[in-house]
Amino acid sequence: SATRGRGGGDGHNAPPPGSPFDKFNESFGRSKAGAVKDVFGDGGGLGGSNGGLIDQDELDAAMEVVEHASMLNLDLVAQPELQWIAEEFWQAPLPEGWDEHEDAAGQPFFTNAATGASQWVHPLQRYYHGLVWMVKEGNKLLVRKRKEEPPEEDEVVEMATYAGVDLAKEPHLREVIEGMVVAPLPPGWSEDPATGAHVHAETGKTVDAHPLDEYFAEVIRRVRWERRRAERAELKAQDREDRAKQKLVGQTPQQKAAVARIIAADEANTKKPGAVAAGGGGG
Repeated sequence: SATRGRGGGDGHNAPPPGSPFDKFNESFGRSKAGAVKDVFGDGGGLGGSNGGLIDQDELDAAMEVVEHASMLNLDLVAQPELQWIAEEFWQAPLPEGWDEHEDAAGQPFFTNAATGASQWVHPLQRYYHGLVWMVKEGNKLLVRKRKEEPPEEDEVVEMATYAGVDLAKEPHLREVIEGMVVAPLPPGWSEDPATGAHVHAETGKTVDAHPLDEYFAEVIRRVRWERRRAERAELKAQDREDRAKQKLVGQTPQQKAAVARIIAADEANTKKPGAVAAGGGGG
């Protein structure tokens, strides 16, 4: 699994060229501390757990949330309902194969040993940037377009191949693949009808891939992870049930009835909405 190792800029983990993203002031145009004050109030009104006053740990956490929000161009003053996205981005582990390092100036950068990539941008930043827009309006546009222009089967098959998905083995990913087919372009992006490339009006950036491809790629990765987690939990639950049934052999009727009640209660708890399946974990 991915680690958040701290390394220097040696030959194997050299930082990428260029200037690192100025994540301290990019979105709000002022220091993180100033942004934190705007979001959470001044020193007399911070809603911390320490008698109404925020302690240093809470202040550090708040600054991290605001910093990650700024990386997503997310203004928590205007859109506090989206704060959970910045919090999740801050807490999210790096995808498998990625490591975090610092250059000589203390700026973080990220490397992938398998691909040889070295970049200033967090590997999940584009996913969370896409998530912000999808939550705000993208999902509504996608649902409407999917209803008005349902994707053709050949389009779905082609997109599944592009995304590295075998729908015969992973039919649960069909909805995601269909979403990729009809995915709307985020604000500022347009498609060149001649080349099929995507152009951003403000920056002039041109990319062949759809601007939301990295968002959907991460969605696919997370659906697969949740599927594996659920399958492991189901196997463990079945194993517990099998062992419990084996214990019934040679027991008295009273003992068998007691074990049966325990199994029934365990199954009922497992089926409750929101119940945490046993054995869940990262992977």
